[in-house]
Amino acid sequence: MLAIINTILPVYILIAAGWLAIHFKLFNQAAKKACAKLVSDFIFPALLLLQTLTTDINQILDVRWLVAFFCAMALIWLFVMLVGKFIFKQPINNIAMEAMLCAFPNMGGMGIPFLIHIIGVSALVSVAKANFVVSLTLIPVTVMLLQLHMDHGRGIFHIIISAIISSIKTPMFLAVIVGTLINLMGLSKIIPAFALNTLHTVADSCVFISLFTVGLALH
Repeated sequence: MLAIINTILPVYILIAAGWLAIHFKLFNQAAKKACAKLVSDFIFPALLLLQTLTTDINQILDVRWLVAFFCAMALIWLFVMLVGKFIFKQPINNIAMEAMLCAFPNMGGMGIPFLIHIIGVSALVSVAKANFVVSLTLIPVTVMLLQLHMDHGRGIFHIIISAIISSIKTPMFLAVIVGTLINLMGLSKIIPAFALNTLHTVADSCVFISLFTVGLALH
């Protein structure tokens, strides 16, 4: 029990620190947006890029894992869609958002820092693969359904392409793609030490800043 407390409690202390920082007006509400942008556009991409550069390429391109993860997420997404449509009779935009929230794990705010703290950086390979799968499948479909509901003036093909582009152009997705391609081409060994050290410096701030940001958001 003591080992569990010593492992889990620091996570919630850091979240509480973010909440208290807003509560006692050490930060204002604008800090939440700035910290969230810092985490999603710099810290998480640096972590994922670093891991995809240095992990065995066969572990990254594990097709069975990718298919299994997609099936699990897709089944949850589809179940929520059907329940919302035929039982609760909700509009399609509400159902799509609820399905995405139920199916997609919180890999960012809680997932990455929690896994690093509990398991270590090796867990990030799974996060990178999961981000790749969802960014190419569930996120574009959800965005497409939302846009279909809000915008009836554009063609379906244009909406589909727009949804895919908006999903894959995020820094986290691009970091996974770039890291995997460099690894696949065998170029990771020639990356200068200063570049890797820069990525490590950014990545090492992940646990504190991301959990602190969760606390800011909760307030």
